[in-house]
Amino acid sequence: MIAPVSRNYGLEGLVTPLIIGLAFLIESAAVASLLRQDFDYPVVLFFNRFAHRSVLWDYTMLAATRLALLQGVVLVAGIWLVWFDAPDPETRARVAAGLIASSFAGLVSRGLQLALPTHPRPIHDGSLSFTQPFGADPKVLNHWDSFPSDHASLLFGIATIVTVVKPRVGIALFVWALIVSLGRVYTGFHFLSDITGGAGLGVVIVCISQLSVFRDRCLVIARWARERPGPFYAAAFVATFSTATMFDDVRAIGKGLAMLRH
Repeated sequence: MIAPVSRNYGLEGLVTPLIIGLAFLIESAAVASLLRQDFDYPVVLFFNRFAHRSVLWDYTMLAATRLALLQGVVLVAGIWLVWFDAPDPETRARVAAGLIASSFAGLVSRGLQLALPTHPRPIHDGSLSFTQPFGADPKVLNHWDSFPSDHASLLFGIATIVTVVKPRVGIALFVWALIVSLGRVYTGFHFLSDITGGAGLGVVIVCISQLSVFRDRCLVIARWARERPGPFYAAAFVATFSTATMFDDVRAIGKGLAMLRH
């Protein structure tokens, strides 16, 4: 039986990212609700200067927002890397807690998008005179709020937990998450405050997940991986596949079941 973690992990080493995440979240919420025209509009219009000039470039940017291989798959690959490079149960418990927290952050973010007052995304905001990139669907994402970005919450949350275990790999994932997230600004799916707010939310929730009260409970996952590797890795494949694809299939099944109920 795996004993509880004896090391004094808590939030040691995570106070700074926790504070930064909170600052990003609070400041982004203020911008999204009060200062969007002063801060978000200029950023969107700067990126939009390059839209509709090159078919190849526009489709490349759209691919960065649509293809799971360029988004969640890269980040989840980082989770698998640190999982196998750090086989001790304490570290694996941290990784498991962080991955669960990242998914939870994405869920919270989507809930906030549905609950908050709706404002048009850049691609639908007539006051911006937004030039749609080649291949963009003008009807996409036009029925709920864009703050905070659930993609950013998930991706930056995963990058945070990888950084806890392997800082160099984690920093590379942060850079990748930033690149693909800025693609969502370029394509008009999000304002910059949506991205920074989502990133802040993901970082905060993952940092909180590293408290011993949460992390120690994930030791059962490490024990399952050691004692029953076959069933564990079969389940882990399904779970991480769903995470890498932003739970698209899970959401589709949920919508189908909701339609059947009505």
